[in-house]
Amino acid sequence: MEKKEECALVRELLPIYCDDAVGDEGKAVIEKHLKECKECSTYKEEISQMKEEEEASQDKIEAVKTEQATEVSKKLRRHKKKMDFISTVAVVFVWLAFMICFQVVEVSGISMKPSFQDGERLLMNRVVYHLRSPKQGDVVSVALEDMTLLKRVVGVPGDTIEIKDNAVFINGKSVKIKGEEGQIEPGDLTYPLTLGKDEYFVLGDNVEVSLDSRSSSVGVIERDEIRTKFLCRFFSFKK
Repeated sequence: MEKKEECALVRELLPIYCDDAVGDEGKAVIEKHLKECKECSTYKEEISQMKEEEEASQDKIEAVKTEQATEVSKKLRRHKKKMDFISTVAVVFVWLAFMICFQVVEVSGISMKPSFQDGERLLMNRVVYHLRSPKQGDVVSVALEDMTLLKRVVGVPGDTIEIKDNAVFINGKSVKIKGEEGQIEPGDLTYPLTLGKDEYFVLGDNVEVSLDSRSSSVGVIERDEIRTKFLCRFFSFKK
């Protein structure tokens, strides 16, 4: 084989030789030729350098990919921490808002039957009476000095109340009180009774047994003694 042809063959094989993909016999022939041919030896060095640069470039690309992946991972962790913080704040805010705006009370006794049963839990609105006055028919919690009552508003400021002949009269007109059950007695108050500013008259729906405004121990209720308004049933322990 002429030298020119041998050089062409060796140069064709050099790329796979540099990748160490040539058999031992072929490797020996190529290495012998490289010792004898300066041009092919130089060409081999150029190929080796190109491969080293290519490998370095690949390493750099991999390093960049790794760095980008690490940065993305850090951003995801920061985002997760941020979302966890926002979720925690939201839960705390909702809990505080619930505690500020609402109250859960348990019905004790039978004075509000048949509307509410002993043991029922009710969700009460703390905020509504900061926005408006109690209205006739509202079911409210009344905070007295030594007890808290659940009653229904019957009379509002300016109303004249009278209880006689097993009926409630408001401003001279007989009215049917929502939930009223049983015989209604006037109690130990003096009638007719006109409610002053910020005064309310309350009754229990089960009028035969209810302790309410008819009794002098409760009497007329002041506006600031009415704390919450019934919103909905929260949970029932008893039926």
